[in-house]
Amino acid sequence: MATSLVLVGLAKAIQPVWSAQGPFWLDLVVIDYLRGLASPPLTAVMLTVTWVGSVLGLLVFTLLASGALYRRGHRLEAGVLVISLLVGLALDALLKEVARRPRPELLPHLVAAGGYAFPSGHSMGAVSVYGTLVLIVWHLSRRRWLRAAAATASAAVVLAVGLSRVYLGVHWPTDVLGGYLAGLIWVMANHRVLTSLAGAAP
Repeated sequence: MATSLVLVGLAKAIQPVWSAQGPFWLDLVVIDYLRGLASPPLTAVMLTVTWVGSVLGLLVFTLLASGALYRRGHRLEAGVLVISLLVGLALDALLKEVARRPRPELLPHLVAAGGYAFPSGHSMGAVSVYGTLVLIVWHLSRRRWLRAAAATASAAVVLAVGLSRVYLGVHWPTDVLGGYLAGLIWVMANHRVLTSLAGAAP
């Protein structure tokens, strides 16, 4: 509950800024640079990457990962991962409705996207799900190589998903940064849950 209030307060505080001045200079510079790299092969890659952060992509990954955890006896961790996705999606919808930032129209969109722009739901979802999975790996394993592999792979996916949303023209870079921040706050809340579970374990 406290996490939700923090995120909603953040969205309400930021909303008047872009209502008054429009896009930030960072938005314009990054969009211009990324679109300058555009090519059919890169667009195909970005479309694949952006699917990884979509609701369907995150749902498929969450079901597979939580199913594997459940079969290995880690039922609470599997539940935390599922909840991280479901609550994260709900928070994203709430934040979008509070912020009401229009999507960029500077360049043609290379993928369909509706609704408001802030925060980037793909970016927030990627951080929430893949970041929570990293926490679970660190919670369950003491193997350094496995922890490092999970953290590195998740960071790469999160970064790629965020870049894909800007490249495809459906988000401002600051939408992506907002999604990262919101997702990180939600992951921190999940960290407290996992820590509590570890402390309560016999």
